[in-house]
Amino acid sequence: MFLDRYGILTGVSTRKEYGMKRIGMTILAVLLAVTCSADVEVQKKAKLKAAADKSPAVQKNGEATACPDAKLQCRDMDLYLLIGQSNMAGRGVLKKTNRVGTDRVYKFGKDGVWVEAVEPIHFDKRAAGAGLAASFARTMADRDPSVRIGLVPCAVGGSCIDTWVKGGVNYTKAVARTRKALEGGVLKGILWHQGESDAVDPARTAAWADKFAGIVAALRAEFGDVPVVAGELGRYLDGYTRKSTDWRAINSQLHGLKGRIPSFAVVSSEGLTAKADKLHLNTKSLRTFGERYASAMIELNKDK
Repeated sequence: MFLDRYGILTGVSTRKEYGMKRIGMTILAVLLAVTCSADVEVQKKAKLKAAADKSPAVQKNGEATACPDAKLQCRDMDLYLLIGQSNMAGRGVLKKTNRVGTDRVYKFGKDGVWVEAVEPIHFDKRAAGAGLAASFARTMADRDPSVRIGLVPCAVGGSCIDTWVKGGVNYTKAVARTRKALEGGVLKGILWHQGESDAVDPARTAAWADKFAGIVAALRAEFGDVPVVAGELGRYLDGYTRKSTDWRAINSQLHGLKGRIPSFAVVSSEGLTAKADKLHLNTKSLRTFGERYASAMIELNKDK
């Protein structure tokens, strides 16, 4: 015999029933607590999914997430379109010691998802490596801690200028990718480096400037009057013995276009050096080139 919780004398059988009820009530309480916790977790996940659905997907360290800053929601990035051929795409050797920081810098991946801008930025060929875009973006991001930079890589190694004129295969792909990327921000500028493929042919070299001016006009008709920065071809190209190149003619035409194309700048390649192939800029020079592109873009944007 014993006294129950209410002070009533109770028998053994009743005590067993009471004990079973106590156990049952404890289990039920635990189950209710777990269920409640699960419901809260489901609600949290639903809210996160809703936030992510409102903005373009972003991946960081290989994992898709909503933008880290819920206030910006990946809609306020400063976007830059990267077009041209291999020296824009980047063929520099990547090492642990020459990586560029990616804080607040993203790239629009091949699959149309914003990801952390770990190099290679481009995906045009397996040879893609370090490029000028990384140091360009780092310079732009460091200049203003409140902004995030979004790179839209579209350069294609070996491409001649005819593929970039309106209606050309690379122009068409670049426009389509940029339209999709614009869900993540505002296009602030275009970076161009191309001409090596055309400098090997006198006829193509002679027609290069008019075609480039037409490309700029077409892109601005699509996306507005955004600044354009182009880089000179490497001054080391005399050493490229596989094909004779008239790189000087291309560079001369670029500078001649400064009076013809508004909000346009040309970046010098003076002092930059190539890899052993005498065609592609080495990593150190690409870092410098990217910083020069950034300085030119900053100057152009002062008038905006």
